Amino acid sequence: MKFTQAAVLILSFGLLACAELPLRPEVRGQALSVEEKNQQLLQVQDAQAELDQLHFQKSLEMFQKFKLAHLNSPFFQKAQIGEAKSFSGIGKWSEAAEIYRDVVESSRKYQPELAAEALYELSFCYESLGDDAKTTASLLDAERMKEYLPQDVAKAELPARLAGNYYRLGQSKESAAKLAEAESGLQELRVAKGEALDKNWLGKIYYVMGYVSTNQLSFENFKLTLESLQVVQKFSLLSMEQQSENWSALAAESLKQSYRDLVQLTDQIPLNKALDRGAAIRQQSDQKAWMAGLILQNIQKLKLLRNPEKNDGNYAKDFFASLAVFSEKLNQQLSANPTANTLTSESLQLQNLKKNFKIKLDPSRDQLFPVEMGQEK
Repeated sequence: MKFTQAAVLILSFGLLACAELPLRPEVRGQALSVEEKNQQLLQVQDAQAELDQLHFQKSLEMFQKFKLAHLNSPFFQKAQIGEAKSFSGIGKWSEAAEIYRDVVESSRKYQPELAAEALYELSFCYESLGDDAKTTASLLDAERMKEYLPQDVAKAELPARLAGNYYRLGQSKESAAKLAEAESGLQELRVAKGEALDKNWLGKIYYVMGYVSTNQLSFENFKLTLESLQVVQKFSLLSMEQQSENWSALAAESLKQSYRDLVQLTDQIPLNKALDRGAAIRQQSDQKAWMAGLILQNIQKLKLLRNPEKNDGNYAKDFFASLAVFSEKLNQQLSANPTANTLTSESLQLQNLKKNFKIKLDPSRDQLFPVEMGQEK
């Protein structure tokens, strides 16, 4: 099952600190009694409680009902965001994105904290829809309004997400700078928390920092998606280690889904109809081996981050058990290709996980892979 509900939880953990917000310009002056405001606030909070429990269809219905009944409510835009998060939870990213865009336009002047939140959430929609350029653009727009975002988002989550997206766009220098900013920001937050550091708070931040969507994974974006995952996957592991019932579980499932999608893609390589069948099968086998080798390289790097002397908990143990199944399948694909004997997981370890390696192709076959795979000897 696609892990479509992952991104909806990013800010819902603290969505409704629902203090009264300024009214929209068109309804300013239409005063509500204290009792009416409290009743509306309770309705929005009840809908939010359903959203926090991942009851997306129920929360969607409640937020939509509230909007229809209270068009002039000071909590209208909060309900808009709740509705959009509910749409995201059931995988309706386009519908969610349309609402977030409306919130940005309606709230930028009078409720900038909601506009900033909507811009940040919009990045998850665009990522799940496979639009890397718009994902990065929405993150940069959110960064320009970061003074209105919660500190954990502004200092850690946002730069980490920019790091992953920059790498997917091929901007490795910018990615490294943002990754360093995210790690520095997280350290600053941890120091400020002191002894009050909470595993759920930390698990949530690490989860968001490591989140990468593979909803729109394809052969064209396979390598950059894999490399983007390699940049931030350590944060998913750190989230698992926090043993947070909600966030550690989400981090494990999200990263597992990413690797599941990557492995499944290796089975979807079509035969080249321009070649005779024998040559097409050999070409397909070579490409499978290349993809398998790259995925195994990522897995090995993740394994090296795991502290064997530390009890990292059931979430990490279950995740690595699933990863072992994926690795076995990938190694079988390598074993089935006689030209890929340099790409086994054992040889990758012995070579200290060198980034550049090469499948030696039969000279009679077409060039299949980028030059960056390795250097000719």
